[in-house]
Formats: sequence, C-alpha cells, structure tokens
Amino acid sequence: SESQTYTSYVFPDSFVENYFATIDTRTVTFSLQTYNGSQLIGSEEKNIILKVPTFYNPYVSNIEVIENNSTIKNFGLDGFYQNLSTYNVRMTAEARGGASITNYKIEMAGRTWNTTASSVYLPSVATSGTAGVKVTVTDSRGRTGSLTKNITVLPYALPSIDSFTAKRRLDTKLADAYLKATHQTMGSPDKNQATIKVFIKAANKTERTMVYEATSNVSYFNENILLGTTLSDEIGYEVTVTISDKFNANTAVTTLAAGDIAMVLDGETNSIGIGKAPTLPGRDGLDVKGKIFSEGKQVLTGDVSEFLKTDSDIFMKNVQS
Repeated sequence: SESQTYTSYVFPDSFVENYFATIDTRTVTFSLQTYNGSQLIGSEEKNIILKVPTFYNPYVSNIEVIENNSTIKNFGLDGFYQNLSTYNVRMTAEARGGASITNYKIEMAGRTWNTTASSVYLPSVATSGTAGVKVTVTDSRGRTGSLTKNITVLPYALPSIDSFTAKRRLDTKLADAYLKATHQTMGSPDKNQATIKVFIKAANKTERTMVYEATSNVSYFNENILLGTTLSDEIGYEVTVTISDKFNANTAVTTLAAGDIAMVLDGETNSIGIGKAPTLPGRDGLDVKGKIFSEGKQVLTGDVSEFLKTDSDIFMKNVQS
C-alpha cells in the first residue's frame, strides 16, 4: 500500500543572505529521491518560486532634522523658520537578510531629493505650519520602507516699510519723517531685534548724515522722527530709512521739498534763484524754477549772464534765444 510522508523545511537566514541579497524572487528546485535500502528506486523534481518574505523589507528607524542656518543657531533661536531655516536631515535605516540600502528618497514641502548618503542638506521652505519630512529607503532587492517625521515651521517675513513720508513744519527749518514699519519677532523676549536708521542728504550734496537710530523688539513700529531744526529753506533733501533684522534689510527713500521760496540771492556765487535756491555749476547766473519770459514771450533756450535790478523788475541782458 502507498504511504505519504510530510516534512517541513525552514530556510535559514544564511540562505536568504547568500541567494537573495540582490533579488526579490528566485526559482528553487526541490529533488525527491526514494531508496529501498541502498537502491535508488525513484526520483522526482519540483520547481518552486520563492519570494523573500516581507519580514526582510528595509525599514527606517529614525529621522533627525537639525537646523543648519548658522545665524539662527548663533542667536539661540528655537524652532525652524519659514524662508530662513535650512535643514540637515539624518536618517537611520537598515536592510535585512544580506541586502543593502541603495537609495534614500526625502520628500518635504512638495519637493523630492534622492541620495545614497544617510545625511542630506535641504533648503528653506516658503510656507509655515506643520511640514512632514518623509524618508523612503530602497534596498538592493528593490524593496522599500518609509517613515515620516513632522516638524513645525514658524512664520518669518522680511522687514517691511509700510509708509515713509517727510514734511516741513510751519517753521520750515524744522521737518519730520513719518514711518510705519513691521518686522518679525522671534521668541519671547524677541531675539530678532529690528534696527531702524534714518539718513538725510541735501540735494546739492553727496554725503548723507544719520539723524536717527533705534532698535525695536515689537512687531509694529509707528514713529514721528525729527529730521533737523536748522534745515535750509532753499534746497530740498533726500531722506532714507533702513530697517534691518538679524537676517534681512529693507530701504525706502522719500524727498523733503524746499520751502516756499520767491527769490534767493546767493552772495557766494553771485547768483540769483527764482522760486528756488540757485544750484548752478558756476558763478554769476540765474537759476529759475519754471519758465522764463521776455517781453511776453517765453525764452525757450538762453544764456542769462548779467542782471540789473530795479524796484519792481529784473531786466536780463545778453539773452540769446
């Protein structure tokens, strides 16, 4: 009579390591031989497709995300910041059963990076809130394993100058600037102080003078700034403000008009200004704000070099038009 015998066989890890290190599936031939004593009385072979169990899949055990912006680290700022922080992502992963890790894929804020190294440097992200850092490893069999680590990205905005104007007072030798600005505070107390500086430069000069400097630990700055008490009525000024935090700066420029002037006689250059102070490159000239007319006709181009003054009129000589 026929009898059936059953047996089980467990493949050792060494079998997987030796024969499946780089492949996922392999055909294995089982051979059955039957003996009567020492005499072979029958044999049979059976091909079986073996697939590596999922137990041998690679896995990611840890993701470490470290601030890589030295300025943030040096100022002792906690957390990650939008548009500022850069990231060092360090990954701990393991391949099993003789396989090896062949690729790390990192996904963050809609972008993807691939590397063969277990540490990678990523750029800043443009949004704040919760950001997931997903790491997927691939092994030499083509198997994958993933892990996601969530981090919090705090908001950051560039220093902003919302409005900046300048105006003379009734005493036109005095003038003020009016500034509204914002900056991003970080931490409590604020570790991202804003520095505000205001400069003024006469229209006929090249050098500028700082007339105001302050630091702010609040997010909103609204200030009236005295520009000077002995400003000239005869010329205008360029007024510049800069606001800077630990990372970025912003600048705005406005003008302070000359005072209302009918006529200015400049004894140093022997020149006359009508409606403005004379700003001629040389001496002995007439500088007019507006149009020049002679006997009811506009002088389109001319060379006015001499003047005679009466009680009510200025007569021009050597006018060429």
